[in-house]
Amino acid sequence: MHEYNGKPLLYSNVVKELEASASEWKELTANAFDAANAYEVELTMPIDNDAEISLVNKEGEHLDYTLNAATNSIIAHRNNQTGKTSFNGNFSLPSVIAPLNTEGNSVTLRLYIDQSSVELFTGNGSMAQTLLVYPKSIYNSITINGKPATGRVRTIKSIWK
Repeated sequence: MHEYNGKPLLYSNVVKELEASASEWKELTANAFDAANAYEVELTMPIDNDAEISLVNKEGEHLDYTLNAATNSIIAHRNNQTGKTSFNGNFSLPSVIAPLNTEGNSVTLRLYIDQSSVELFTGNGSMAQTLLVYPKSIYNSITINGKPATGRVRTIKSIWK
């Protein structure tokens, strides 16, 4: 537990054992990359104005995030564009809002993407968000609109194979 704005805040991070299953980092220089299996993306960007982050697959399905500078939050937009949602009318929430719980002029976001889930963490673990998604194929492209960002990507080996 840590303190944020004078109040206790539970931090959440990915287990360190993941490092043994992850490949070497590569600079994220192009929007698309060959992601057949799970992977991790790390993005660092300023938080002084809004930005849009989209994860897209070859079928055009996408999961969109909005970084809201005014509220220091990130909003995930899970809807019928993210993949299959018809199995339950309440599954597709219009948006899931999470506070970034960060200070300073920039934020580092860590995304863990596989076929049916996307997990998002701030770099220090002050915010964690998990979304189940059911796209036809894994999201293998990322676009960022609204602000400059630096990023890197690495694959994660399956523990089941």
